[in-house]
Amino acid sequence: MNVLLLNLPRYEGMPIEREECCYGIPSANLPSHMAQISGFLKQAGISIDFYDANNRGTSFEEIKRIIKKIKPDLVISTVTVSYMPYEAQIATICKKENIKCIAISCPFGYAEDLVKKYPFYFAIHSEPEQVILDYLNTGKLENLKGIAYKDENGVHKTPSLEGNYSKMPQIDVDLFDPKHYGSFFKYQYSRGCPYSCSFCVWSPLKWQIKNIEVVLDDLESLYKKGLRTLHLLGAQISTNLNWTYKMLDGLEQRRIKVRWGGDIRSNEVNGDKHFLSRVKEGGCNWLLIGGESLSQNLLDGINKKQTVDQIKNTINACYEEKIYLKSGIIFNLEETMDDVKEYVDIIKDLKPFDFYPLMARAEKGTPLYEKWYPDLDYVQVKNWLVKIPTPPDLKNAQKRMDYFEKQTKSVKLQNRRRYRILKLREVVGNLGFYSKLYSEGALRRLRIQKSV
Repeated sequence: MNVLLLNLPRYEGMPIEREECCYGIPSANLPSHMAQISGFLKQAGISIDFYDANNRGTSFEEIKRIIKKIKPDLVISTVTVSYMPYEAQIATICKKENIKCIAISCPFGYAEDLVKKYPFYFAIHSEPEQVILDYLNTGKLENLKGIAYKDENGVHKTPSLEGNYSKMPQIDVDLFDPKHYGSFFKYQYSRGCPYSCSFCVWSPLKWQIKNIEVVLDDLESLYKKGLRTLHLLGAQISTNLNWTYKMLDGLEQRRIKVRWGGDIRSNEVNGDKHFLSRVKEGGCNWLLIGGESLSQNLLDGINKKQTVDQIKNTINACYEEKIYLKSGIIFNLEETMDDVKEYVDIIKDLKPFDFYPLMARAEKGTPLYEKWYPDLDYVQVKNWLVKIPTPPDLKNAQKRMDYFEKQTKSVKLQNRRRYRILKLREVVGNLGFYSKLYSEGALRRLRIQKSV
């Protein structure tokens, strides 16, 4: 069977990221999960064609011509909830050419919507690598787990697949060409989460983490291809310290000199300076903490399993260790104006490096969606083509968010100056690293210019 793995076109010139846990934002990076699917199928002896229309700026009109030229039997694409009506054009194109088209739902909770509204052969809602392999081996939908499909009797959803991601082989690094993608890469190392935060699309999924040797092999192969800056996609590097310390040791032993960042949890770090110093020595340049709220009642209400004091301790420890820390604060979680005023006081006291407000979204498949159902109010999100469910208090939540941003604006401006000073210290303290990084990049750009 001739299979085409297709990363769909940009939307009105804007590139779209289509990762499991990071979707809808502007990005033309190599899709990590597609590299994973390709590597998984290669190990099983199945070869595929890959085309990245998002990175190359290819339109849907051009995709039609490419499909007619390649004449695949099967097209596989990731479709995000953010741009579902636009991206689903691929199903209509394939149907006209009598080609089966499979959608990987992103996030997984929208698989039924995809087959209900658009002519996909089926949509995948769990463990896409194994689901695709199972289908290619059988060619049938009968007894195929992890999918949603539509027939004359309506839409059906089969039981989920679990326990596959931790056995992943190496990704297909042959998809990574520095000429097209540069030196920055997002690498997914886990799926699901051991926690059950009510708003998170990964909360219903079993937490699985890749074998550390496979991860190091991937990073070494990517490093040899030009990778120098890495975003670790997963939940989260502070959960399994043994795994994380093995990664740090492996980076050093294999001389993989990359600057990287990833997610942590405050209840796991809680000001642990030993952990923070270890990750910084291992090349960590930034960390992301899911603060979500600075009210204990609200943290308990979303099942965050962390305390305000743990958030404070972690923010302070990151600043003392000179690690740039980002943190989101979610609004529309039934917070009051008194809660928000408390947020402002805490922010002014802590002066964290980077904090940003977010409006809560209830994605399908999350506990928050079930909590808000059936009293959902759907609103348009900037740039997105679909409306996102939010509770009826959206208007007042926006006012609270605006108040928060206005009251903390001076802290943000001050933080920018502090961060510039911190970065200058980092450069001065690592002149050898940065000069090597610059010279390698300059040589690589020179080679690319000569080859073009």
